[in-house]
Amino acid sequence: MIDFRQTTTRIYLATLIALGEHGIRYHGYYVWESIVRVPLILIVLNREPSDVYTPVSLINLGSTITELLGTSWPSPERTSLLPLLDADIQEPQPVFQDESFQTSVVLGNWKLIVSKTDRFFRLHDIAEDPDEANNLVFENLNKYQELKALLALHLERGPALFSYR
Repeated sequence: MIDFRQTTTRIYLATLIALGEHGIRYHGYYVWESIVRVPLILIVLNREPSDVYTPVSLINLGSTITELLGTSWPSPERTSLLPLLDADIQEPQPVFQDESFQTSVVLGNWKLIVSKTDRFFRLHDIAEDPDEANNLVFENLNKYQELKALLALHLERGPALFSYR
């Protein structure tokens, strides 16, 4: 939690990791929702409360904080999350994730995961299937191709631009 109502900025971070799902015993290897989904709470003075359900990347937190402090973040790849607080309709932006054994892209409710070891693809509707139990690649080939193209473009840019949820 980041509370900008105080004269000093306080950041509280609590992450719960659900190990055991999908046979996982360690953190830092996979991109399953039970591991990478982290709630983000911003409390900002003189702003009306709002809920944002669009997936966002924690990599943009630095530019959000600097905007709140009245300065700017030097990286064009990082954008502030503040416009999401003012938007009535939040257009989903791709969120990329990278761990030791898997890489993924999330766009809205859709998530494409690729295994780095065997190049096996999994497509999930994380709103309908939050446990990521059903691979929908063959039922949704168009969505699979769209997310695969986004992921390929992102990988061409290099791992330094990876973002995390």
